Amino acid sequence: MMNLTPISDIKPYPGNPRVNDKAIGPVAASIKEFGFQQPIVVDKDNVIIVGHTRYEAAKTLGLTEVPVIVADKLSPEQVQAYRLADNRTNQNSEWDPDLLLSELTDLKDANFDLTKTAFTPQEIHDIFNEPTVGTPDSLAATFIVPPFSVLHGGNPTWLARKKAWTTSLSLRSGESREGAVCMSPAVQAGNLRMEGNTGGVSIFDPVLAEVLISWFSAPGDKVIDNFAGGSVRGAMCGVMGRHYTGIDIRPQQVKANEVWYTKNRHKHDLLDATSPTWIVGDVPSPATVAPGEYDFALTCPPYGNLEVYSDMPDDISTKEYVEFKELYRRAAAELYTLLKDNAFAVIVVGEFRTKTGEYYNFVGDTITAYLDAGFQYYNEVIYETPLGTLILRARKQMTATRKAGKTHQNVLVFGKNLNKTLVTPSHQNVLVFSKGDVRKTNAVVRNVFTNIDIDVEEASLSEEPDGFDN
Repeated sequence: MMNLTPISDIKPYPGNPRVNDKAIGPVAASIKEFGFQQPIVVDKDNVIIVGHTRYEAAKTLGLTEVPVIVADKLSPEQVQAYRLADNRTNQNSEWDPDLLLSELTDLKDANFDLTKTAFTPQEIHDIFNEPTVGTPDSLAATFIVPPFSVLHGGNPTWLARKKAWTTSLSLRSGESREGAVCMSPAVQAGNLRMEGNTGGVSIFDPVLAEVLISWFSAPGDKVIDNFAGGSVRGAMCGVMGRHYTGIDIRPQQVKANEVWYTKNRHKHDLLDATSPTWIVGDVPSPATVAPGEYDFALTCPPYGNLEVYSDMPDDISTKEYVEFKELYRRAAAELYTLLKDNAFAVIVVGEFRTKTGEYYNFVGDTITAYLDAGFQYYNEVIYETPLGTLILRARKQMTATRKAGKTHQNVLVFGKNLNKTLVTPSHQNVLVFSKGDVRKTNAVVRNVFTNIDIDVEEASLSEEPDGFDN
């Protein structure tokens, strides 16, 4: 039972190991703004168990009484352990960067003083102003974002677009994963085995899906996704006029995706017309589960058993890395047989760590698996995830473990028997050669990028080409 108790009757615990001097001011400001909403917990002798900072803050505010709960049923050992556990468990939580930015944005739009959230002005500035690059309007207008080899998923324009898609289509990738033992790419952020999350459930960025679908496929294309997970990639294929087939081993995930589609298909004419399909099946065997010919593959495989999505014995996410890698290689080989010539396969992956702290080299193993399957390794794009609270954790992480805070995922682009019309990162030279009728080459290049007028100068393969500036 909570009681109002004279502050003079409360005794700090002299052995409190938590140094809280820097927190007293912000807590006092919080109490002044919101009231004393969390009582101090004391033992039968009125010695503080939990709430030393609130006690000190109350004194600075000149309060004479504070709300108190007496935990008189605990043993002395439990009291001592509770003091430690209360402070230690606070260190285990992380911020979801997208949701944090969204909440702060709502408060900002309401003209609320953001410093009353206890974030410092510098922290607020950093959260709202992640590093970004200038984006030429003409490129963004044609390609959604400029087609450079780094995608800045944390800049305000990207995040606004992401929020718009998520809201308008009611997107939520983790519909059936609440029971999964999962740590995803955007909770890991450095103090779990993979850096880089969204509340314990992987959420694929709809803008990243939109960009990749736009760049590497065309309206009307058939798309295969052999590690489907949630509804996002299927949804974005649908609204962009692609015919999507996703495979997932878990019937409950497929059912959740179908329920999402039934509820939301009316929100977009193309989504209604293209009818994305999800199939229950063995994801390393896409050719068996979803036979046919496809124009494009887009997928995001599980990061070994870092995210365990089910207790099904055939679920690839339950396997130790050696077995996982063999099944993963088989999936790449089968995916190759499903794609038409000149088709792209885009795989979104990221490094994750062993129990002893080193990387598995998952990115390298992915490249090897797809090369061995017969693919050409065509592009690597770095997807820079929002910084979120990494700026608050990076100092401790680097000091304690010498691990850099990870803010990216690798988007690996492979092709099957591609014609040599190249998309080149902004930091390299573009060298175009033609053998035969240059008008045919020019037509092919124009066909790749509709609405862009590219003139190609003829250069015989036997002659030295003219140089071009970057």
